[in-house]
Amino acid sequence: VNKQELVEKYYQGNADLFAWPFFNTKAHDPFYTPLSEMPASVQELYKYDPAKAKQLLTEAGYPNGFKTKIAVSSAGPDADFLSIIREYLLKVGIDMQLQVMGPTVYRSVMTARTNDEMIIRGVTMPTMPFMVHEIRVDSAGNPSMWQSEQTLAVWQTIQDNLGRNDAKWYKAVKDVMPHVLDQAWGIFVPVPYAYHIWWPWVKNFRGEVSTGYARSMRHLRYLWIDQELKK
Repeated sequence: VNKQELVEKYYQGNADLFAWPFFNTKAHDPFYTPLSEMPASVQELYKYDPAKAKQLLTEAGYPNGFKTKIAVSSAGPDADFLSIIREYLLKVGIDMQLQVMGPTVYRSVMTARTNDEMIIRGVTMPTMPFMVHEIRVDSAGNPSMWQSEQTLAVWQTIQDNLGRNDAKWYKAVKDVMPHVLDQAWGIFVPVPYAYHIWWPWVKNFRGEVSTGYARSMRHLRYLWIDQELKK
């Protein structure tokens, strides 16, 4: 998949090429490592190389590619986005058929992890790094059913140090990410920029959308309106 082309043409430059699972933003400073500092094997995942892809397919026993299916919700832009991804994959012989589902059915499939093969979904690690959902099998947030001794060790480090020695588990999460990315169990696509815009008379607001775990939109109770400024 030509991820750089997605940044430049699909998002018109308004996206980060390397933003899984953590973003290049202040909140993720303890966990984020720039792509330029990642191992060469990880950096290669973000380069467009159809010839290398065909070579790997041949080595894996699929010289003519293969067919696969991907579950996607009919709500939102994901089906259209996947149509672009499908064209990239077809160039190396991978025929990815879209299984478009109603949003309720899709969510049931996603939560129960009953998708036939592939699935497109968002991630939870950026907002809940202390849960590392995507890298432990016992979490419904793990779409690939992949984990390793290293990721389980990180999960234990979090259990032992959360709220006691946060710097220790911060480092453990950051240090395991090159290993996680190197497994290439997903196609980690660019992440578009998001902007929160509000009137200057909305006070005690700094762009939040949550005040903690499963506390979406509850910050609204802390806002107030400067009526004079609004007038």
